[in-house]
Amino acid sequence: MKKCKVIQVLPDIGAGGAERLVLDIAKHLDRDRYEVKIVSLYSKEHCAGIYRDFGEKNGVEILYLDKKPGLDLSMVRKLKTLYAREKPDVVHSHLYAAIYSVWPAMRCGVGVRLHTVHNVAAKELPGSHQKLMRFAYNRGWSTPVAISDIIRDSICAAYGLSPQAVPRINNGVDTRRFAGAPIPHEGVQLINVARFTEQKNHRLLLDAFAQARKQVQNIRLCLVGDGELRPQIEARIRELGLGNDVVLAGVSGDVERFLHESDVFVMSSDYEGLPLSVMEAMSAGLPVVSTRAGGVPNLLEEGANAFMVDVGDCSALADRICRIARSPETRQAFGARSRELSAAFDVREMVRQYETLYQGGKLPG
Repeated sequence: MKKCKVIQVLPDIGAGGAERLVLDIAKHLDRDRYEVKIVSLYSKEHCAGIYRDFGEKNGVEILYLDKKPGLDLSMVRKLKTLYAREKPDVVHSHLYAAIYSVWPAMRCGVGVRLHTVHNVAAKELPGSHQKLMRFAYNRGWSTPVAISDIIRDSICAAYGLSPQAVPRINNGVDTRRFAGAPIPHEGVQLINVARFTEQKNHRLLLDAFAQARKQVQNIRLCLVGDGELRPQIEARIRELGLGNDVVLAGVSGDVERFLHESDVFVMSSDYEGLPLSVMEAMSAGLPVVSTRAGGVPNLLEEGANAFMVDVGDCSALADRICRIARSPETRQAFGARSRELSAAFDVREMVRQYETLYQGGKLPG
């Protein structure tokens, strides 16, 4: 039987949620039925160190197109040449790679053309890029895939599409990977796993943590991630006098270890799609304190495995951190419920649904 040939295309292989989703799809697709390749617009030098050997380890070819910074229209030509040569059955784009990929995939007669929208549609792409994608979606050049109901609603609003035109596949994580036992440690360890970007609002988290630290002395905060705002985050830590209480762990390929060494997952985002980091924390059995950003409420149960606060509410975030830090019983009960809820978003079910789309099928609902 001829295998279905899938090409995943994204800007680069960084350490964010969209990139992890691409790698998870590539890793878990049924290799008896699918052949998958990954295309990174940028060079291998832009690939996150933790993923440099992903292709070799998992038998997935990764192609790098050496994109220049900014708008690089040579990507359109390079992708058209690549699609003409590879003759894929499916082209599946992510993030702003869509603006370069959509026309070449259509011109080369690729049968299934998908684009996963990983964030609120109005914030996923700049305005000019949104105009291009609106044109593409409304003419059938590409099908947007939403990662949650909230993201589907935002796609419909931004691009004038009906819900029936936007399949929804909830994000998933490898729950088995994060299902280990806690690692003993002192005090109450809070953890956040996120890129250092405006969207994640680390300043809010640090300010709330500083308030909570005045009331609960045995709490510590670990920030796993990196990004362009690292200098500002480091400066804010100094301004708040938190140098001994906040650890900047950088990007890690061993996130599960950091989660197992922690007691509470905290998130302060201004907006989200359906964050993988929260799913991973829940799979590791952690309670969650988070803003109600985007699809976050679709994952959590207020008062059962999480405390949620309004976006930007520093005082409320600090209060919930104090509340959960003071109560081992709440942490234990919330953590157990997190692990129960995590079974609903295992990566294998997510990939099965993408396989349905790859075969030209439709999803229920």
